[in-house]
Parts: sequence; structure tokens; C-alpha cells
Amino acid sequence: RLTKKEEKSIRNKKNYILVEKGKKDGIRFINKDLQELNEEYLSIRSDYSSLQKDIAAEVIKAAASYSNYMRQLGEILAKLDVVVAMAVAARRAPLPYIRPTLKPKDTNKVVIKGLRHPCLETQNDISFIPNDINFDDKKFFIITGPNMGGKSTYIRSVGLCVLMAQIGSFVPANFATISVVDGIYTRIGASDQQIKGCSAFMVEMVETASILRCATENSLVIIDELGRGTSTFEGFGLAWSISEFIANKIKSYCLFATHFQELTSLSEQIPTIGNLHVSAITENEALTLLYKVEPGSCDRSFGIHVAKLASFPNHMIE
Repeated sequence: RLTKKEEKSIRNKKNYILVEKGKKDGIRFINKDLQELNEEYLSIRSDYSSLQKDIAAEVIKAAASYSNYMRQLGEILAKLDVVVAMAVAARRAPLPYIRPTLKPKDTNKVVIKGLRHPCLETQNDISFIPNDINFDDKKFFIITGPNMGGKSTYIRSVGLCVLMAQIGSFVPANFATISVVDGIYTRIGASDQQIKGCSAFMVEMVETASILRCATENSLVIIDELGRGTSTFEGFGLAWSISEFIANKIKSYCLFATHFQELTSLSEQIPTIGNLHVSAITENEALTLLYKVEPGSCDRSFGIHVAKLASFPNHMIE
């Protein structure tokens, strides 16, 4: 490329061919030798691309002949990856995992002692409090207690332990005898589905209806604070009737965490229902959460105390 001032040096010369003339960039030119080199380069590049395609086709053809072996290898590596991951999780846990004892479905026995949450216990700033669960003569437990007391963590821990046992993993507990379940059904959390036009309460009802249709007497059902998305009266009524249906008709293992303390009276009407609560103590209007699950019910949710922990203004608390 030459500037417009330098253009005179090649103007009207037979050895140079004008390629492009711009207003600002000057002119672009080529001579016979450069043109021959360019054509040679283009020819070589075309041959290279053609040979490259042929080689790639041969490689693909050779690799395709091993496709069955590669697929089998992938399946083996996937299984190995799962087994190694379970071993690493058990090995690196703060406290030892144990090998659970699995029982047939019809034994109706789930006993776990010293149960921990496999994820929460690994956090450095948490001293996890282990708990027990005993589905023996009782298959349905209503769990009450203060907000932030550990109800949700407890029921999640049970679900995770049962799942881990049935996939062949060691479990975060001191002792575990678990009857095989045919499904784990959960209704946890509160979130809407705006794309489908469903409110949080509608999502809650749809998921609960699915549980009532699909769960069997050999299923594990986990429900967390059902009915909080509507009025207290309607929410309590739904929670009561759903609990009755699960306990009397489905007869599945069930953990039902709730702030409706009135539900605990179901244990007086249905012998398979028991009550558990997460313990807490109050002293000088200060709330101390113990995160320990104990038999019996709790008649308070300690909502005002939790508001204090969240640093609400004093005039609002009063």
C-alpha cells in the first residue's frame, strides 16, 4: 500500500497493477511476482484443507468403530465417579459416616440415631447438633417449635439420609436401620411460578395434591409449613385434613413441620401420629435455640423473640 503522494512512483508502470484506490488510505497495488506467490499460496491452502477433511473423515470413521466400547467406558466411568464421590464425602466428613442397614419394605422400620445434615456439618462456622428419628409404632410425626429452631434442617436431614442409604452410600449418623421406600415426596419452601401464572399458595397445593395421588404406605413424605400461604383458618383446616388423609388412608412415613400447634392434638385421635419439637429456652426475655429434637409438642413459635434476634425496632416489638 502507498500513500497518494507515493502513487506517482508506480503510476503507468507495466509491472504494477492497481488493486484499489481509496480516498484516505492511498492506493493498494500488486505486481506480477506477488500475484504468482498469492496464487501459489491459495492453491496450497486449498490442498491443505482438502487433505485435512480427508484425514478428519478417516479419524471419525476409525473412532466410530469403537463407539460401543466408548459408550461402555463412559458408563463405567460414570458409576466409578459416583462411588468415588460417595467415598470422598464419607471420608472427609467432620464425623465418621456409618454403613446403614437396609430392610425390606414391609418391615416398616426407620431408625436413625445421631443424624446429621451432610452439607451443613461441613461448614467451618457451624457446630452441628445431631438428632434421632424413630419410625416404629409411629409413622407420622408433627414437628413444632420456634422459627429458626431447626425444623426444616431436621426433616431435610432425614430425607437425605434415606436417599443416601438407598443409593448405596454411607450415611452421616451413628446408627441407621432403614426400610426401603418406594419414593421420597417433599413439599418444602414457598415460591411462585410466574410463567405458569401460579401463586406460591397454588404451587403449594399442586405439589401437595401430587403427593396425595402418588405416595404409598412405603413412601417417605416430607411437608414443611403447609397452609401458610392463605388465611390462618383455611391453612389450618387444610393442614388438618391432609394430615388425617396421609395418616389414615396412605399410611406413609411422614414428617410434618408446622406452626399450627393445634395439629398436635391429632396424636390423641390417631395412634400412628406422634409429636416432636425443637427445643429452646427463654431467660430474661432472651431466646436460646438448642436445635435439639425432643418428644412432645411446643405451644409457642417464639416469633417475637425471633424478631428481636433480627434487630427489629423496640417500639415495633412492644
